[in-house]
Amino acid sequence: METLASFPRVLPPTFPKKNRSVTRTVAEALIEDAEEEEGRGGIGKGVLDAVSRRKSKYQRQSTSVSAVADTIDALRHGLRPFIKLKHAKAVHHADFNNYTEQYILIDAESVHFWTKTGQYVKSCKIDALFTNFISVPQNDCLVAWATYARELLILDLKFRHEGSISCDTIHSVLYNESSDELLVGGKGCLSVWGFRKIKLQKIVCKNTITKGIDDGDELTKLMLEDVIGSIQRCFAVSAYRIYIVDVFGGEVLMRLDKLHSHAITSCIFISNLTYLVSSGGSGSIKVWNDEWNLEHVFVGHSARVTQLIYYVPDNSVISASDDHTIRIWSLTFMDMMQCIETWSLILGLGLLPDNSTLFTFNDNGIEVWDINILHYGICTLNRPITKLESTVSPCVPVRVMATADDGSLEIISPITGEVLETCQVDKSLRIRCSCYVPSEGFIYCLTEKSDVLVYITSGNPCKLLTTWLDSDLKCKACCLVNYEYLVDATPYSEADLDNILVSVREDQCMKNVLVQSGGQTNQNILMAGTLDGSLVIFNRRYGRIDFKIQGHDSEVYHMACNTSQSRVISAANDNVIRIWRMYPFAEEALAPMFCYYTAQIPKHLITGMERVFYSYENPDTCTFVTIMHDLMVKSKKFYHKSEDDHTSAITGIAVNEAQECFISSSRDNTIKLWDHENKLLVTLAVNTVVSALTFCNMQGDILLAVKNEIRKIEYKKYLPEDLQRNLIGQRFPVPVSERPVPKSRGSQEIMSKLEETVPSGIRQNVPKPGYIPLQVIRKREDEEALKKSEIARLMKRFKLLNVVVCSSLLSCQYSSLYLRACPALFIDLPKTTDRVDKYSFSILLSLHFISLSLSLSLSPSFMHTHIHSMRPLLSLPHTHT
Repeated sequence: METLASFPRVLPPTFPKKNRSVTRTVAEALIEDAEEEEGRGGIGKGVLDAVSRRKSKYQRQSTSVSAVADTIDALRHGLRPFIKLKHAKAVHHADFNNYTEQYILIDAESVHFWTKTGQYVKSCKIDALFTNFISVPQNDCLVAWATYARELLILDLKFRHEGSISCDTIHSVLYNESSDELLVGGKGCLSVWGFRKIKLQKIVCKNTITKGIDDGDELTKLMLEDVIGSIQRCFAVSAYRIYIVDVFGGEVLMRLDKLHSHAITSCIFISNLTYLVSSGGSGSIKVWNDEWNLEHVFVGHSARVTQLIYYVPDNSVISASDDHTIRIWSLTFMDMMQCIETWSLILGLGLLPDNSTLFTFNDNGIEVWDINILHYGICTLNRPITKLESTVSPCVPVRVMATADDGSLEIISPITGEVLETCQVDKSLRIRCSCYVPSEGFIYCLTEKSDVLVYITSGNPCKLLTTWLDSDLKCKACCLVNYEYLVDATPYSEADLDNILVSVREDQCMKNVLVQSGGQTNQNILMAGTLDGSLVIFNRRYGRIDFKIQGHDSEVYHMACNTSQSRVISAANDNVIRIWRMYPFAEEALAPMFCYYTAQIPKHLITGMERVFYSYENPDTCTFVTIMHDLMVKSKKFYHKSEDDHTSAITGIAVNEAQECFISSSRDNTIKLWDHENKLLVTLAVNTVVSALTFCNMQGDILLAVKNEIRKIEYKKYLPEDLQRNLIGQRFPVPVSERPVPKSRGSQEIMSKLEETVPSGIRQNVPKPGYIPLQVIRKREDEEALKKSEIARLMKRFKLLNVVVCSSLLSCQYSSLYLRACPALFIDLPKTTDRVDKYSFSILLSLHFISLSLSLSLSPSFMHTHIHSMRPLLSLPHTHT
């Protein structure tokens, strides 16, 4: 077993640079110290003392470097090295035994075993020559073969020879667990072999499929579709084409030609997305949909792709190539997530059953990689997301407002990921910013023309209540912010859950605005920064400005509120950040405190605790900085090392007051966690560009926006241990799984039209929650057989009806009983029966009634009453009655 430092490097590199004293060997260091002691004239005890000192110092330094490497790499999303199992001889094949939990490696002479943790177990000689093997756990045996050989070898679980079966030239072998069969790909044929309990002949050939396969085609790769039903498809690769074969039916269903310009090297079929993913000798990886049209092409490998595997938890494809790289491709974002360079040529890939470990094998042994799922998807929208903002009101559960690039808004539950409410805004209005007031059910949207749109969450989608025109407001608003004045800041409890609703009635919304109780209840104050540098407070009842104060010399870009400290922060184009004292019910509501001067215009600005946290950038000098100021003392500023800054544009920042920390995301594919003194705590390598982020609870769970998907990072994955210990003994609000607001009438048609306009670059390739990747495929013959059985069932009832009619004609006293019993004959009428059969059935029944009425001289009213009682059972309209 090797140390972590001996593993291939990961792109981008995550390990810190080691000092020269650390990278030197112990022997070199000891010789150096011995020479120093000898120069001083002391040999013997001095040398021994130097040896002990150097040895302890070297061990401390190497241990600290390994610990730092482990810490940094553990916070990377994707693959990270675990162990490396070296082998002296050339490796033919390697696999993992799920039952013994051991790695198995074969060379030209022996079979070698290692435990899951990398401990060597044993080796044993092989009786026959083979280069590949597969486990057949249902029959307690192994099947081995050599490429281009003409026999299959049957081995026991200890690799002892039990027998052999002659067959055609072998190019590939696959085991079908659902049917307990072997599929053998040969030259111009695909044979199906079944297992028997007889030891003399363990397997027998059940079928050989040759029709539809060219005689010269060699089936080098086989892949089975994970299905259950009367059809199971097998995808057989032969040079430039793929054959789709029905294994149960024994016929070729389709042949796909010219999929790649070079020979196809591997393919996988993803049942939950109905995608066929194939790779070629040129290094390209292509994704085909269920109609066999090209969906996407992954480009990155510079040489032949050797193998593909599908990783279900992250909805991604892992590929290995002759260019000495392993790459992870996301089928959700249709982009590369990670690239890892290896020092040797990879021959194959494999996944452990728990999906937590990946192993690769090459000529020199086996490399084992841990798969760290740092973030996972919880919600997918139709548009790319540009902003995420969590509610901070203690009166309602935490909700997240997601803003799309077209200005549409979605209110999302961070617990379930469901869309609770939708606010559709006309694209021509071009929304600049928005503000959500969850306690009152209002959403305020500011357009590019400085008009304010007032929506209420009384339905789904939200209803437009009114519009405040800039001409009526007599100001050009640039940004909006809501200041929540809390008289009662008691969080909601379990007893209040029944009264907490996402949807608020329209009359209740208006009542919340009309309340003027002089500061005795919680109030929401809507403020805005204007184009001329002033700050204004709106009267939400009449849609006008109640207060205005000049704060800056130019356009106000950002505003933030800190209700716990009664502060309002504004940032403008004049490179000034100004701190204001808020007096909610005074005539002069805002009073200036002090200001900061900045080198650049802040790109993002937030406040929390007693801090102001903002970021600015200068692409010309590659400067991307996050800065922290004290909110109460002007001269107090917090710094950090320049090497801790991001290396690309900052896309979002957020604050968690309970944990007293801040986070920032960047286009360099990282998220950084900062403490309340602006010191870097953790760097998360998420391997994707985050467009927005926010905290979704007080514990520290993070929501990320990646293109059109919202993903989640749990606090246990990244939070340092000292911060996690602070959570012990704290009381947090009860997590609530809120239900979505029912869609209003006509909204489904509107939503369907909006979904039709989804850009081609956005794909909802996320498997549905709870999806079982099984397809029930029924043949046309099965459907015809089912229809014949239903017709036979109907005819049986017709005959029974004739018997009842004849018997009733013989006895008039049972006529009433007959008319009451006839409806019971159709109670169990199958729902799958065609309506035409029901109508023909009802016509025949009517004829029986007519003949019965003539024979028994029944009155028409009596007949109409009983026929009307049978109408619901036969699903007949009134006209047929």
